Amino acid sequence: MTRRRPVRFGPSRSCSSTAPYPSGETIDELVGAVGLHSECVRILPIDKTDSDLTGKGLVLTERHRQAILKSEEGHASTS
Repeated sequence: MTRRRPVRFGPSRSCSSTAPYPSGETIDELVGAVGLHSECVRILPIDKTDSDLTGKGLVLTERHRQAILKSEEGHASTS
């Protein structure tokens, strides 16, 4: 039997029981605040195009910020 109407893929109707992670800081802010390498500003922007190579600053979640801080602590203790 062949299908007469095409299958339609609409928006997802799923729901999540977990709360979204709170927004943290941008990469630019973390470079100054926690010593993240300055090259991260250049390589981690979003929405870059052929006409706009700088894009927009990536906003991380608070969870990402905490992970970066933890990483920096580990780096400082091993040097």
